[in-house]
Amino acid sequence: MLQAFLRYTEATGTAGHLTSLRRVFSSGEALPTGAVRSFTDFLGDRTGLINLYGPTEAAVDVSHFDCAGLDAHRLSPIGRPIDNIRLYVLTKAGTEVPVGTPGELHIAGTGLARGYLGAEELTKEQFQPDTVAGSGRMYRTGDLVRRLDSGDIEYLGRRDAQ
Repeated sequence: MLQAFLRYTEATGTAGHLTSLRRVFSSGEALPTGAVRSFTDFLGDRTGLINLYGPTEAAVDVSHFDCAGLDAHRLSPIGRPIDNIRLYVLTKAGTEVPVGTPGELHIAGTGLARGYLGAEELTKEQFQPDTVAGSGRMYRTGDLVRRLDSGDIEYLGRRDAQ
């Protein structure tokens, strides 16, 4: 939808009329570098662009990143967890990886779903004990990410063909 919005504002020349627009939240798919560049070109610094990330299994949006000042030639990070959510970057063995090292994103906290209705085996496979915090559960997203020096998390892709 963000890309459709940007194409529309470019085609109609209406970006200058959006003076009351203060913030746009992008969620639901990876935020392409071209969209960040277009957004900045058309709406400038007066309108904030926030990249949100999260799967349906965990309260839909679990992280946020303010794209202000982002190098528009690289992917927008998915950022940091929202309140009451923990994000872990783990190896296949379940240990945390060093900063900058790719791993699988796991989500824990109060926004986590109970599991998949009528799919006990899949629930057991994807929702596992939170071994990092030592209590509760965490969800294996299947998303490959890495933690940046800033503490933000950068999305790299999928571990499967989903």
